Amino acid sequence: MLELRPAETAADHALFEQLLREYAARDLADAHTSSIWDDLKSLPGRYAPPGGCVLLAYWSGQPAGCGAMAPT
Repeated sequence: MLELRPAETAADHALFEQLLREYAARDLADAHTSSIWDDLKSLPGRYAPPGGCVLLAYWSGQPAGCGAMAPT
């Protein structure tokens, strides 16, 4: 079962950073076109409340992914 939870604790934010770094390490984020590299340098940066939001995805209770929203 998929569950989405907002990142609220220091541990949640550390997990977000870990998942984001794993994504970046897979070369899925082109260094020339993606802001992910800048985001990693300044977390939580633009994803911090009140304008931003970080969500963690869990599948059967295990971390499975993440997403983040930032103001434009």
